Amino acid sequence: SIPMGVPEQLGQHGQPPYRPLRPWLARMTSVACVLGIPAIAVVLILGLPGGLVPRSQAAAKPVAGCPHVSGSRGENRLDVTSWRSPAHDIECVGYIDYSGRSPYVFSNPGQSAESPVQRVQDERIEHDQRAIFAENHQVDKHINGRTVVELVYFAGLTEGANEDYDTAEAEELEGLYAAQKAQLDEEDAPLLKVVVANGGSKMLDAALVAHMLVSLFRKDRRLLGVLGMDRSITPVQDAIQTFSRAKVSVLATTLSADGIGESSPYYFQLSPSNTREAALMLQYIQRVVPLYFKQRRSSYDSGGHLKPTSITVYEPTPYSEITDSLGRRESVTDWYTLTLEQDLKKLAPDYPGIGEPAFINQLEPSQLCGSSRVDIYDGRHDRPLASKSKFDDFTLFLRTIADDCQSNQQPFIIADDGVTRFIADPAARTQLGLGNLVVSYVTKGIAIVRTRGDCLRTATAGNVLGSQQQFCQEYATIASQLRALPKIQGQGVDLLWTGERVGLAYDAAMVFIHAEQNYEKDNGAPLPAADVPYEIESSRYQGVTGSVDFTGTSHMGADMPGGMPLTIVRIHLSSPTAVPVCAYPGQDGHLFDLLPSTGKCPDGYL
Repeated sequence: SIPMGVPEQLGQHGQPPYRPLRPWLARMTSVACVLGIPAIAVVLILGLPGGLVPRSQAAAKPVAGCPHVSGSRGENRLDVTSWRSPAHDIECVGYIDYSGRSPYVFSNPGQSAESPVQRVQDERIEHDQRAIFAENHQVDKHINGRTVVELVYFAGLTEGANEDYDTAEAEELEGLYAAQKAQLDEEDAPLLKVVVANGGSKMLDAALVAHMLVSLFRKDRRLLGVLGMDRSITPVQDAIQTFSRAKVSVLATTLSADGIGESSPYYFQLSPSNTREAALMLQYIQRVVPLYFKQRRSSYDSGGHLKPTSITVYEPTPYSEITDSLGRRESVTDWYTLTLEQDLKKLAPDYPGIGEPAFINQLEPSQLCGSSRVDIYDGRHDRPLASKSKFDDFTLFLRTIADDCQSNQQPFIIADDGVTRFIADPAARTQLGLGNLVVSYVTKGIAIVRTRGDCLRTATAGNVLGSQQQFCQEYATIASQLRALPKIQGQGVDLLWTGERVGLAYDAAMVFIHAEQNYEKDNGAPLPAADVPYEIESSRYQGVTGSVDFTGTSHMGADMPGGMPLTIVRIHLSSPTAVPVCAYPGQDGHLFDLLPSTGKCPDGYL
């Protein structure tokens, strides 16, 4: 097999190569529960010289924290086995297909040692899973001849020891819960049930769990596809291949690495590619940043410069080495950060006047500070694997600027969409001592972000017009449930606006519902899973985040006002009540809002 994680192995046009699955992985068919794998994929937990062994052959015994159940109980499928790794905490991976009050949900290990803020996030994601399973039960009670669409939500729902996870997966679960509720309220419309699958810390176990899910698809003909997928890394790429070979359709909510699923007719993604994101950042620097620099010094201090004099792109290490129990190492490539870096390098010469960016992977103040400098963050905000630091990569980047750059040497900061996970957690971002930093970043769900707090309360949800109204009314009920969760040492779920991932997951589910309805209308029978790609390609769906249109030759979201537009927004990080405001594109291609304040997003981005 081709070694993993080496940048020189990029395929033609810089696309990540497709690699065959390891032969032993093709034999895995059961759900697994593992004990702590913060730094290694579940499939590497035990092995013998000469190759890795299927974990069904490993010495295993049940442990507290992971269920030890085999087989299925009626419609409630839970097939989980436990392995022991004494050096790590418990982390369970696999899937849960449950209707009713589930005795088990995926949960983060080591909760007793976590901060109150993190424990609130744990409680939120567990609540969301239980809500989905309860809604599955409501579907069973209200079938009455209605078609039932089953989908798998697949993401990294847990983290390993000493790692934090955030609001991103919770938001997507809530988007699916809203879709379930919306379908239940529609008479004669298809009903929606959701299987919850966990790929483990940072989706390192995605390939293994994908193989388990393929087995589930073979048993359950009502399953139509997989959505989510979390992040563009090699195990997720392997998972996409596995699904494609099994003719299982995948609709990724936020994946955007160039070529991550390019060759698969069964792979779709809502987001435009990294090529478009890189172009948007460079356009912003060329056309918009000079408008900030031209303001009065009291509004923005650029040291008297009218345009940027230098650009620094900081990218944390784009792949992580993981070590199995025998000390063997393998690299997991982060195609998202790697291809975004390549795109910035390739496209920068197309934007005259901005200069050639410098690329660094170490936090050096001398290369980050400067009043006329633009710093681009090309990375995620996750804490690095096996890191002993209490901070994640993005926080370290921001703290370096806040602590080491003097007040008259603050750079203009632009971040990729990977930091939306960080931005969406107001409790976390306002407790880091970041001073007066203001950040511009890319969002993939501007139509949802622009609703601000309207979808968070039933009193205002009805004010949202068009296709978003039903979505907002459903989410307002969900938001009230979240606010009612018990507080932990005074900390509770803090919602300032509706997160973009809520809308993206809602739309992903509705694409499958829309395909089901179209097929039944034309054929008078339920949609077979094998025909899902054809139906998705046959018509456009007007979603709450934009128009989802795969009727052309591309299986990627369209970056245009009527499609799934990428937008740069700006936020004051340390303000506990700040919400993102639109920065670019503005009307007629000009800057829309110079400073974080009030204001609506540009017309046309609906």
